[in-house]
Amino acid sequence: MPTTPTRDDDKNEEDSTPQLLFNACVEEIKSGNYLVSALDLAILVLQTVHDIASAVDYDSDEPLVTGDIIFLSRFYIAFDNTVTTKRNNDFAIMMAERVHAMIHDDDLRKKSLREAFKKYLDFGHK
Repeated sequence: MPTTPTRDDDKNEEDSTPQLLFNACVEEIKSGNYLVSALDLAILVLQTVHDIASAVDYDSDEPLVTGDIIFLSRFYIAFDNTVTTKRNNDFAIMMAERVHAMIHDDDLRKKSLREAFKKYLDFGHK
């Protein structure tokens, strides 16, 4: 029998990497500088993270370096003029700083981003 989610379960969902990524993309889209939806932007970030993880020069054992320039340059390339009319450096840096955490989060997938989008639609905007 399914149980009703507790407040702690809700908090864990809200703090999950997919939900946090989607929420960050929603806030970024509000700038009005994007040509894609928040879900499309989140999926683009996910694809960029996958590209970084599969790159020959990525070393998951390397110490965490905040704002790694290689990661940042990958996001600059991803956020081109087909995605945004004006790139937000702070958003690109924030995504670059979260690369290691996103790579190591097994729950971060397109499906979980779509679920975050559905939750956003179902429960309204914050």
